[in-house]
Amino acid sequence: MDELHERMLEDLYTLIGFENAGKEELCYFLRSAEEKALRFTRRWELIGGMPTIVVEIAADRFRRQGAGPEVAQRVASLTDNGQSVSFQAYAAEAVPSSGLTESEMRALCAYRKLW
Repeated sequence: MDELHERMLEDLYTLIGFENAGKEELCYFLRSAEEKALRFTRRWELIGGMPTIVVEIAADRFRRQGAGPEVAQRVASLTDNGQSVSFQAYAAEAVPSSGLTESEMRALCAYRKLW
């Protein structure tokens, strides 16, 4: 693993916490996010701020899989007198053709080749 990918893996560990996943699992999420980002931007390697975006995508995917303790959720129901609150995980907004969400594509658009 080269220096850039080592740094990206360290950043991913920082975002999700060391105790939440093994190196192989995080490498998979990082590799998957990088491949999707490169395919979307039509590039062969990460440039500029792309590594940071890829790490954030990998962390979001890791959390969405339910592997991390901080899975994104929204309030699904409230009860006033009984003080009951229930949560529901957000539905994935992945775009089938790219495998990226709308917000992820917007973040990567600055790096996209137009050919």
